[in-house]
Amino acid sequence: MQTQRIVRTLTALALVGGFTLAAQAQVGSGWTSYSPGHKIQNVGSGSVSGMTFKITSSSTSTEQRSEFRYDDITSAQSQMQGNVVVNSLGGDRISIAQIHGTPSATSLLGIKKPGVLYEVATGATVGNLAIGASARINMTVVTKTGVCQIYLNGSAKTSASNSTLQAPYYHKIGVYRTGSGKGPVTVTWSNVKFWKK
Repeated sequence: MQTQRIVRTLTALALVGGFTLAAQAQVGSGWTSYSPGHKIQNVGSGSVSGMTFKITSSSTSTEQRSEFRYDDITSAQSQMQGNVVVNSLGGDRISIAQIHGTPSATSLLGIKKPGVLYEVATGATVGNLAIGASARINMTVVTKTGVCQIYLNGSAKTSASNSTLQAPYYHKIGVYRTGSGKGPVTVTWSNVKFWKK
């Protein structure tokens, strides 16, 4: 009987510990969770259903996007985390997440054929993401300096900054045709969370 109680206690502690780790999955420490609102931005052939974003046009000259534009960041630092799956990539060079300053984007996470994640402004490779596979993405920004960091599955991969940009900053997820890109593309985000400090 005593042994069973000990086993139950240890199991409960392990479960609590597991839940704690899951709740603290963001990178770094000292963060506080928050829940910004968002607006939907559909332009051209862009559309969204739930958290699946799509561009159907293969135009290389018109604006094509479907994104969630989250509320302005009001803290010194902000972090977005989410799981992303590129369901299909008939086109190429599509932004799937952004940290946006004023008046333009500071850091864009893009996907290009055959399944490579990259930072659009710098061209730096973030990592590989096979079509249909899932990856955990974290993007952070320090609003005082505009320095952004991109993490893939918990590992820091690259940074970007633009000293000419100013607050407010904000996060975006979805699909956006870059200047050298084109659709079609379908991307699904899930478990999107935010932290600040």
